[in-house]
Amino acid sequence: MSTALYRRYRPDRFEDVIGQDHVTVPLRTALAKDRVNHAYLFSGPRGCGKTTSARILARCLNCAQGPTPTPCGECDSCRDLATGGPGSLDVLEIDAASHGGVEDARGLRERATFAPVRDRYKILIIDEAHMVTAAGFNALLKIVEEPPEHLKFIFATTEPEKVIGTIRSRTHHYPFRLVPPEPLIAYLEQLCAEEGVSVEKGVLPLVVRAGTGSVRDTLSVLDQLIAGAQEGQVSYELAVSLLGFTPEALLDDVIDAVAADDTPTVFRVVGRWVCECCMAIDVRKASIASPDFIGLSIHGSAPWRHQSMSTPQTEFMMNAPESTLSQLALAAAAQPLHTLAPGQAMAL
Repeated sequence: MSTALYRRYRPDRFEDVIGQDHVTVPLRTALAKDRVNHAYLFSGPRGCGKTTSARILARCLNCAQGPTPTPCGECDSCRDLATGGPGSLDVLEIDAASHGGVEDARGLRERATFAPVRDRYKILIIDEAHMVTAAGFNALLKIVEEPPEHLKFIFATTEPEKVIGTIRSRTHHYPFRLVPPEPLIAYLEQLCAEEGVSVEKGVLPLVVRAGTGSVRDTLSVLDQLIAGAQEGQVSYELAVSLLGFTPEALLDDVIDAVAADDTPTVFRVVGRWVCECCMAIDVRKASIASPDFIGLSIHGSAPWRHQSMSTPQTEFMMNAPESTLSQLALAAAAQPLHTLAPGQAMAL
């Protein structure tokens, strides 16, 4: 049984965190200058490295050669906090989604006053910090405001505005961002090489697109494709069919037909795509999903202009029986694209 890619390839150093240089570089500088604050707030979308960076920061602070921007990786603390390690008694990671009440906060406050068992600091990583109640935050306020010398707080959240201002104002706030496609694709290429997996051209851009900039989501998508790949090769056809994207060749055919005002070809191409994808169509992910494309021919709009997914025309097209759609296609195919007026399909 294999471990998920996002767990196996979790970074252990700030240098390995991709797409977050605006966070990792200042943190490494602060560590090198020994100007580390007592409380940090890491915020940003899911899967972009907040909790991972909190663990790395804890590793940097408690390294035998630290505080240091580059953990040695050899001391007991570094080994315990490395990916796959058992963890450290002096680094407590709390999930506020299930431990966010006032009683949980009071218990945490009492435990925090005790000195570290082995390492330099006792570090509290509070994940999903926006789930802590107002009463829970108030119970922590005094110790966050004036903590003992051995105590450090790291709050991680996707919704920093829900962290009460009296806590937020006492932290150094670092906002994480979604990772751009270029560094993410380069990272996936490196990972595939380490895994010994061959990936066809065009697959990784689709994986990055499906992951929407989240490293964890992107790795989960790639993991799923690798698991379903035959003979150690992820094919473009597998990625397109599994992720619900429109093949590039079909897009090219549609664009050429629209440019030539060739209505029969447009409907023929879309009909072929619907037949191929009718069992697994995802209109939210497809580049030219049925309602959007219908917007081209029925609403008189270009496909790159957003059309509401809940208009009467699109509802009709999504719910109409196949016989009705066939008649509509035959009637519309006899006319040039630019002559189809808005709502004409409903009249047909």
